[in-house]
Amino acid sequence: MSVSAINTLPAQQQVSAVSAKRVVVLVVGTALLLFLGLIYAYSVLLAPLKAEHNWPVSGMTLIFALSISSFTIGGLLAGQIVRRKKTRTGFILGAAFLLAGFLGTAAATGDGSLVQVCVTYGVLASFGIGVVYNIVIPVVSWWFPDKPGLAQGVCLMGFGMGGFLLGPVITGLYAKVAWRPVIALVGAVFALIIVVCAFVIRVPRGEELGLSGDSAQDRGDHADRCTDKCSAASRMSADLSTSASTVRDSEACGLAARKSAVHESAPRVLGARESLVQMFHSPVFYLEFLFLFCVGSNGMGITGLGRELPLSLGVDDMAAALIIGFVNIGSGFGRLGGGMLLDRLGSIRTMRGIAVIAMLAPLAMAASLAQVSVGLQLIACLLFGLSWGAAIVTMPFITRREWGQENLAQNMAIVNTYSIFGSMVGSFGAGILAEACGSYMPVLAIMGALAVVALLIVSRMGHLRKQRA
Repeated sequence: MSVSAINTLPAQQQVSAVSAKRVVVLVVGTALLLFLGLIYAYSVLLAPLKAEHNWPVSGMTLIFALSISSFTIGGLLAGQIVRRKKTRTGFILGAAFLLAGFLGTAAATGDGSLVQVCVTYGVLASFGIGVVYNIVIPVVSWWFPDKPGLAQGVCLMGFGMGGFLLGPVITGLYAKVAWRPVIALVGAVFALIIVVCAFVIRVPRGEELGLSGDSAQDRGDHADRCTDKCSAASRMSADLSTSASTVRDSEACGLAARKSAVHESAPRVLGARESLVQMFHSPVFYLEFLFLFCVGSNGMGITGLGRELPLSLGVDDMAAALIIGFVNIGSGFGRLGGGMLLDRLGSIRTMRGIAVIAMLAPLAMAASLAQVSVGLQLIACLLFGLSWGAAIVTMPFITRREWGQENLAQNMAIVNTYSIFGSMVGSFGAGILAEACGSYMPVLAIMGALAVVALLIVSRMGHLRKQRA
């Protein structure tokens, strides 16, 4: 339904039409990210290549480190695409890179297979996924100015759960079909899904954004104005004879208040350059960057090691895919729960809880290896995923709160560059250290130390918030 058509509807129907439209955007965006979340199940997707070409663990973790780095660089490009409102072009570009990368991976062969997959999967496909990802998150946030944390959490939950849901599916396909056609088919299907979603996910128009309500961070600033308007309408409706007319006036009041407050309630719009300058001069940027690095390095380290951890307990391939998939389950629930808690509790208390969970995760993993316990390893994977997923959703939440919605894609992509360093330290570094020591325990000790640093960073952010208040 067009905006002009929506505006001709009665007040209640206008609200319903826009609510339905933004729910569709949220559902489609979440479904799309669920498919693309297969990036986190790379150790499952590339398992037959590792076995066929006898790649070392450090080779696999290098692919993942390159994948996360390219994913981040794709997000930087997406920031410029969203700022210019060229989302459809960005989706098609992302689909093209993803398809090229998967087809190239399916063709990998010989002694140069590791280098080839580093380029095709680690760079091309992951770059395309990064472009699409960093279009979906800001655009969906735009549709939900009243509940940004929840909307971001739902989308990110889909992205986090993708690896768990699709990893066993891929493993099952490998048991029946050769790996080359499977990887090629996955690339073709995913590219087609992205192109289809390009016609659904778009930046909302001004009228649509006005109907979607005030932003969560600014509701308090304008509550008195909206309350005054609604109170006046309520006093006028008190003289009416029926409760039905009162309800209609209340609906009209709410709609009028949302329309008239859209420019008032939106964050102050900064130019792209002004927004960057403000962000780089803010200590919040550097503290959030370091927090994400500490918690994210742990999550990427566990994901990078992937199937090797459960396989060390003596389980088979299918069980290993399911166990390491609990990182993705935790990540999905962490993103959803983190988004809800950010809206309800704010950033400091939520991030403090994230850091505590991040400290418990390596302890549980160490215990699982020491006692050869699959149950403890399931819990450890879940804790790693919960802390990592919840940490990730703080990124769009804090970026939007501090530097506004208009440049969210650009600024979030810059904050997300933490993952380049996190993947190199957490994923590639974990693989190198585990190979050199012949044990995962030194890796887990470093992860515990990083979690403690994350908790100290949250304390510093809390002090800053109190000073600003």
